[in-house]
Amino acid sequence: MEIMKPFKVTPRGDWYRIKGPAELDQKLLDSINWPKEKPFINFVFAPQKMDAAKVLRFKLSRKYLASINCVAGGRGVKVPAKPATLAGIEVRPPKDLAELKRLNRMDHARLLKEEGKKAGYSAWNDYKLYENEIMPKAKALVFYRKGKFAGLAVHFKSDIPVLGCVDHLGWHSAFKKFTPAERRSAEYQQALWMKKTATHGLSVLLDSVPGPYYKFIAGLGLYAARVRVERM
Repeated sequence: MEIMKPFKVTPRGDWYRIKGPAELDQKLLDSINWPKEKPFINFVFAPQKMDAAKVLRFKLSRKYLASINCVAGGRGVKVPAKPATLAGIEVRPPKDLAELKRLNRMDHARLLKEEGKKAGYSAWNDYKLYENEIMPKAKALVFYRKGKFAGLAVHFKSDIPVLGCVDHLGWHSAFKKFTPAERRSAEYQQALWMKKTATHGLSVLLDSVPGPYYKFIAGLGLYAARVRVERM
């Protein structure tokens, strides 16, 4: 196999071009010089429409986590049909930066407790950077379930190689304990908010793991354009 060369080299991870997601497998990954000090490696390809009914999988060892970078097409986010009931799920913007930081810390602590190492490198190592440099410029939506804080969605302007300037959904709660009706309500309200506020085109990093949240994000009319791989 011909040794691939990166088209972009960065301190956090190098960037490679591939023909499509099917080309990414363990053999390809093993053939690349991936320095230990770099947490990520990135593969970009021509955008492919996401399919909510089929998880985009990769033949990689369990030692690695693959996340799909989905981006909105020209028409932006596809909002699902409004549910018959909002099922008691209420949303609003945070009152101020102080409240956003407080609520995001709560959600961050929950994520680390529930997921452990599976939460990923950024969740364990980048939170202070996210809170201090990104959060002040971000747009956010707070979710309440039965009057209690239940999660957040946060996006911010980011310049991603090849993809360009996007509104990246850097924090998004998965609502694992919601009932189906509550989930439909939360997803509808989040999609509506993203369509209205993501003026540069939405970008999401979605783990290649089956489940309701994958179906939600993949069903927004987004296109897969990059895969980011990290060591677990």
